[in-house]
Amino acid sequence: MKLLHATTIAAVLSVAWSAPLAAESPAVRIFANHSERIAYIETIGTLYNGTVERNSGSGIMIGGSLIVTNNHVIPDADNFRTLQMFVRLGSRTLQTPALQIAAIQRDPDRDLAVLKLAQPVAMPNNSACPVPLLDKESIVPIGSSLFVLGYPVDQDLSVTDGIVSNKSGPSGRWQTTTPVNPGNSGGPAFGESGILVGFAVSGIVKWKHGDDEIVVQNVNFVIPTYNLLQGPLAPLLDELPPPPQRCWRLASAPAPLDLSALSNSVIKTSSFICSTTSEGTPTCSTIPFPINAVRLPSRFSHSFTVARAKELQLGGPPKDFSSYDEAFAAEPGYTITDCRPQISSTNNADQIACKVSSDKRSANLNFRLGSGWGFERTTGWLHATVTLVQKRND
Repeated sequence: MKLLHATTIAAVLSVAWSAPLAAESPAVRIFANHSERIAYIETIGTLYNGTVERNSGSGIMIGGSLIVTNNHVIPDADNFRTLQMFVRLGSRTLQTPALQIAAIQRDPDRDLAVLKLAQPVAMPNNSACPVPLLDKESIVPIGSSLFVLGYPVDQDLSVTDGIVSNKSGPSGRWQTTTPVNPGNSGGPAFGESGILVGFAVSGIVKWKHGDDEIVVQNVNFVIPTYNLLQGPLAPLLDELPPPPQRCWRLASAPAPLDLSALSNSVIKTSSFICSTTSEGTPTCSTIPFPINAVRLPSRFSHSFTVARAKELQLGGPPKDFSSYDEAFAAEPGYTITDCRPQISSTNNADQIACKVSSDKRSANLNFRLGSGWGFERTTGWLHATVTLVQKRND
C-alpha cells in the first residue's frame, strides 16, 4: 500500500484536533510521553580502604528489558569491596521496588552501556511508541531544539532544553546549550518532533585560561544515537521482540501513520514521519503535533542553569557588590509550586534566594556578587541549577 504524503497526513491531523491546545510547550509533551521510561540509576560502592562512594545517573528503557545509559555511570565492580546498584523508573523520590539487573554490556569507547533486566517489565506509556532513533546525522541540523530528561544534582526527574550548537565535539559528540549537570549523564536527548537524538554525557562548568578560572555556561555534549546503532551494543537492540514490545524504529526508515490514533485521547505515533520517493529514497518530515492529544502530567519539573560572574573593576572600591535577578516562567497550563536552587560553585556570593510570585506564574532567583581587592579572590561568581516544580491547572 502506498504511503500517505506528509501534507495529507498533516491535513488529517489538523481536522481531527481542532479544539484549543491544552499546552504549547514541547518540553511538557516530551516529559508526558517519556517520563515513565526514564531510569534513575544509583550506585553505592565501598572501596577497599572503607571509603563509601555514591554516584547517580540517568538512562532510558528501550523495549521491556534494556536500559541505555553512559558507561561512566556504572563503575567497575573490581574497584570496590562491595558495589550496590539501584535502578528505578520515573520519579526518583517514590520508593518503588528497584529493578534487578541481570547483565551489563559496555562500550567504553563511546561511553555507552546497556543494562539488561532480570525480568522484563510491562512497557509504561506504550502510546509513545515507536520512538524514532537518530540513525543519520543529517536528520537533525545544527540549531535544532533538544530536550534532555534526567535527574540533575539529585533533583527529581526534570527536563532541560537548548539547541544543537555544533557537531564537532570530542569523540563524535555534539555540543549543545542544553544544561547537563551531575546526575543528567546517560539521560535521553529528544528533538522537538520526538526523535531520540542522543544521550547526555558531560558538561563544562569551569575553564582555565592562563592563571584564571572562568565559569562556563551551557557548553555541554550529547552522544548521538547513531553511535549506539553503529557500535558493539547494537545487536542487543536487534534481539528485542517485534512491536509492540520493541518501542523504537530507525528514524530514516519509512513509517506510515497509524490513523487509529485519531480516535484515541493519547497520540500513538511520533510526529516524525518518513515516506519513500519513487527512487526508493526515504524522505522525513515533521508533522504538527496535536498537543491536546497528550495526557499532560499532573506534576512537571523544568531545570535551568544560572551562571553569572562579576568582574573586578580596576581602580574601584576595595569591595564592590552588585545584585542580580534571574527570572523564570511557568509552562502554559501550569503553576509553580516550588523553586529549588542547587548551588554547584560560588565565590563572593551571598543572599541567594528563589522566590515564587504571588500568582505562581513565575519565579525569581535573587543573589548578590562581590568583587574587589578586599577579597581573598577578587572575582565573584555563582553557578547553580534552578528547578521549577510545577502543578497542572485542572
